[in-house]
Amino acid sequence: MNSSANDLALGIDVGGTKLLGVLLDGDGHVLRSLRAPTPTQSTDALLGALQNLVTALDAPLDTPVGIGLPGLVDRSGILRSSPHLGACVGLDLRGAFENRWVTVSNDADAALLAERDQGAARGVDEVLLLTIGTGIGGALVQGSQLSRGASGFAGEPGHLCVVPDGEPCACGQRGCLERYVSGPALARLGQRSGLGSDDLEGADVMAAAESGDERALAAVATMAAWLGRGLASMVTLLDPALILLGGGLGSASNLLVDGARGALGTFVMGAGSRPLPELRRTALGEQAGAVGMAIAARHP
Repeated sequence: MNSSANDLALGIDVGGTKLLGVLLDGDGHVLRSLRAPTPTQSTDALLGALQNLVTALDAPLDTPVGIGLPGLVDRSGILRSSPHLGACVGLDLRGAFENRWVTVSNDADAALLAERDQGAARGVDEVLLLTIGTGIGGALVQGSQLSRGASGFAGEPGHLCVVPDGEPCACGQRGCLERYVSGPALARLGQRSGLGSDDLEGADVMAAAESGDERALAAVATMAAWLGRGLASMVTLLDPALILLGGGLGSASNLLVDGARGALGTFVMGAGSRPLPELRRTALGEQAGAVGMAIAARHP
């Protein structure tokens, strides 16, 4: 069945370094996809970039828009805290797009919505999602319902402390998981291994590991071990049936999934005598957040 123009929806995933926007039809197909850098210096700069992306996706004015933000987004859609968008705290996107119907949510919540609707989490009632990119986002489904917490802030596994008095984090604390598991973290590991200089990115290290470079493989293995330790604490607390790894880095390769599995099985409470959750990559890859926001915009 063909979708009409009235079934269209726009979704935008705001990451720490890039914006990813999609135009979705009523059957869930991505008609157009565009990306742009994320300007983090001010609210006005971010708003301008978002408005330009909406215009470039070229949808009718009555097309609903969903925008996923990294950080603490309250139930009214206002960004209350974000390590990677610190200059944009207090951002009210609904008020900024006066001529459009806009839905705002946390980006990882949106990614899990998409995976539940048309991806790797279909039919699973207990799911934990981690999106790994510039930082770590998270979302949780319990009893088939998205769990957002009392204020809408639940699901921030990247800021669980794994090393007391460890490396300083952009959130203001020290020793957070995302300081050891993220694109920048993998880049630092690669630099220490002699893979490159200051312009090395986590994606470069992952690509080198996929090609068999021993230094890159060791860097990925180190990060995967940290990821597994973090997941062990989350599984001890939440007991999900399925853990999904998404985001630009988390969905890029099975190396993280395979490497984290061993540490998860070792450090979880009751290791060796309990069933472990299935651990796999998202089906929709890095588009999951944008697709999920388009779905949310259609059914706010």
